[in-house]
Amino acid sequence: MSENNWYVIHTLTGQEMKVAHAIRRMAEKKGLEHLFEEILVPTEDISVRKKGKTVIKKKVLYPGYVFIKFKLTDESWTLVRRTTGVTGFIGTARNRPQALSSREVEEMMSRLREGAVAPREEIPFEKGDPV
Repeated sequence: MSENNWYVIHTLTGQEMKVAHAIRRMAEKKGLEHLFEEILVPTEDISVRKKGKTVIKKKVLYPGYVFIKFKLTDESWTLVRRTTGVTGFIGTARNRPQALSSREVEEMMSRLREGAVAPREEIPFEKGDPV
């Protein structure tokens, strides 16, 4: 049997959290939760000024993508592919998804650790705006 590996699924933009929740829920419903180790939607905290107050909001780091560590079986693969909002896997070869390399996983985890340090301030201006 294969071990748990990280894969990237492509989702409809803005549906990342909903897809992650749906996969967890369907895995539990079908008794497959033991195949799914972790489902991750990387986010960062952004501080935004609204009406004179600073508010911290979550921003998805990779819009349209969900990272999932699971054991690739026919059942788990089908469950993920048939989840509403999933448009496919990234890095598909011979109609099967390709796992992320250990280097890619380390880069992703490193970026997540960096983002966990302090909220980044959102700049409310676009290039070309009068200031």
